[in-house]
Amino acid sequence: MQTSDQRVARIDTAVGPLSDDQKAKIKAIYDVDMKKMQDLRTAQDPDMMTKMQAMRADENKQIRALLTPDQQTKFDAMPQRGRGGPGGGGPGGGGMGGPPPAQ
Repeated sequence: MQTSDQRVARIDTAVGPLSDDQKAKIKAIYDVDMKKMQDLRTAQDPDMMTKMQAMRADENKQIRALLTPDQQTKFDAMPQRGRGGPGGGGPGGGGMGGPPPAQ
């Protein structure tokens, strides 16, 4: 799993330079959610995957709101976990989100 700093750097590279304020706010979002996700894992919550997916969607919404319109367009084009990005679904991703395997 990537650290919050690595995730911020990934966004910074993908959308163009982030301001220091944007970086700090995005890192704070990731840090809070990483703690919540760890708590879910520790509690062995039976709805963990559903809750994590909801957190990721909310995370993306919060981050998107911090970006300029040009950055938002680039952010929307980024592969996301669960939609074909690293660790996600889609071709080569090996998770949820891609088309079902051919039978």
